[in-house]
Amino acid sequence: MSIKLKPLCVCKANEQFPLTNPLTEKPDDKIIDWQSGGVIVINGSSAPFDVFFVREPEHIDDYKFLMMNQCGSKKMPVSKVEEEDEKNLKNFFYDDNNDYMPITIIFTSQPYIKKKQESGELSGVLVVSKEDFKKHFGSVFSSRASFAFTGDTNSNFWEKNRLENVLDGICYSSIGSVIKKWPYYSDDDYYNKNPGAKKIRKNGSFLI
Repeated sequence: MSIKLKPLCVCKANEQFPLTNPLTEKPDDKIIDWQSGGVIVINGSSAPFDVFFVREPEHIDDYKFLMMNQCGSKKMPVSKVEEEDEKNLKNFFYDDNNDYMPITIIFTSQPYIKKKQESGELSGVLVVSKEDFKKHFGSVFSSRASFAFTGDTNSNFWEKNRLENVLDGICYSSIGSVIKKWPYYSDDDYYNKNPGAKKIRKNGSFLI
């Protein structure tokens, strides 16, 4: 499937999508045309995910893709999937999109915890979780998918400047020593190898 590529601009939203729609831009409060496919939207503060944008397939007029990114370390229960799908449906039909059938696809690096009595998948929802990567991406690309989803939150793959800003108790001159000890298989492994380090901040982890 080919995707139409358009010039992109970046907008900072005042509101939290998908909890609020339409969105207005900082600082002039103009309406953000996020459905145009040409806008990367930085979501409002405290929103459940940080950035999203829309893409439209080329030569196919019946599909639109809205891609969103959300970081967290908790397992994915059915209740969370239902919550995300409900928000998507609510905001999708806000603009009278009756000609489309929304489908929620969730890619997560966390295990998907289904209800014991659940049979099959939720209607209109596909959850691709860590344990199913091989099923959906194949044995060759499943590991690449795992790295793609976790690389931004896994400190083993961060650049030197980012490590310096996150790792308390490690000065810039010592970052090289920290990098030489990669990989770290857990936060405890990191502390054991670097006794002078303080507790890692919540926006980073060495879990792989």
